[in-house]
Order: sequence, then structure tokens, then C-alpha cells
Amino acid sequence: MTSDQDTKKPSCPAPTSRERSKRKPRGYWNDKERCREDAKGYDTKNAWRKVSSGAYTVALKNGWLDEVCAHMSRGCKPAGYWTKERCHEEALKYQFKVDFSKGCTSAYSIAHRNGWLDEICGHMVIHCKPVGYWTKKNCHNKKISADRTIAISKRACSIVFS
Repeated sequence: MTSDQDTKKPSCPAPTSRERSKRKPRGYWNDKERCREDAKGYDTKNAWRKVSSGAYTVALKNGWLDEVCAHMSRGCKPAGYWTKERCHEEALKYQFKVDFSKGCTSAYSIAHRNGWLDEICGHMVIHCKPVGYWTKKNCHNKKISADRTIAISKRACSIVFS
């Protein structure tokens, strides 16, 4: 006779064949040629690190990283790349300064540091209210509007979570 405990399935299911195929056996990446072959499929070290972190880590620890990544691009622009003209070309891709600063941090930072921002961002839409907009009356109206929005969202949350 078997007890109920003997017939129960284990609480942790066995890995599927797909899960097993992703996991490499211990020591798999200790071969430099294996790491080199894996790295060939990537253009940057960062892309390789994100997708194949095990191989990347072993190559880094064993001092092979530069050798197995020799075919990869640096992933960043060389020093002196961001001239005023190139910064302007990059800025033309954006409608707002905030998008420019998030989309191409390096060009934005160089332009800011060199005082070119106002000139190269002249085509961009201004995201702020004009000078003199924030009168007492406008501030009061904005506060009332915000209070209403908060009250509505609190009511909506109480309906959803009640």
C-alpha cells in the first residue's frame, strides 16, 4: 500500500525542455573558444552582457573580455565627436528639450556645457507657461482643479478596492 505522500507530485515542477535548454552545465563557459563563438553574435559588449551574462562574466573574470570582444564596436562616440554642428543635427530630431536630454544625453550635455543649447534648440516647442502666467488667480484655479482630480481619483480607488 502506498500512502498519500508517496503519490503526491513534488511541489516544485520539473523544468521544461525549453528551460533546460537555456541553462548551461556548470563550467560550460570556462572554454575561451566557446565564449568567443558566443560573443560573435553581438555588436557591443553591453548587448552581449544583457543576453548572455554567464559567458560575459566568465570572460571578464578570466581576463578574456577584450580578446573575445575585439570585433565589437565601443558603443559610444569617440572624444571630440560632438561638435556644435553634430549636436544641432541631433537636436533637430526632437521637439522638446526634455526629449533631447533623455534621447541623446551625451549631445545634450556637451551642448549645455558649451552654451549651445539655446541656439541648437531654437526650433523646439517651449514646454512652460509664459512669464506672468502664474498669477494668484491662476494658481488658485489650478489648486481647485487639482483638488477635484484628487477627489475623483480617491472615489475611483474606493470603488475599485471596496
